[in-house]
Amino acid sequence: MNLFGLALILILIPLMIQLVFGTLAIKKKISFSFEYITLLCCFGQLIFIYLAVKIISIDAQNQNVKCGMPQASIFFAGIIFTIILLVAIIIQLLFRMKIKKSQN
Repeated sequence: MNLFGLALILILIPLMIQLVFGTLAIKKKISFSFEYITLLCCFGQLIFIYLAVKIISIDAQNQNVKCGMPQASIFFAGIIFTIILLVAIIIQLLFRMKIKKSQN
């Protein structure tokens, strides 16, 4: 696997964690709160974007790439996946409010 693929997987990890564990937290099947998982995923997304850009930067230097386009592309991919993560969080929040409303 090339390092660009690894960087993309790094950026996708917080989204997958939010989808799986956020849903489990809403259904109260795990002991972590939804807020804790959401906070962890948001900070994780920022850290993983930074790590992915660093990985691509090192790989570009090893391949004698002089421009910054690989780093820019992984950074903007990270921004897109951050937006997708925020949309997923909003959908889960709406689902959570609907469940709380139906329980009252």
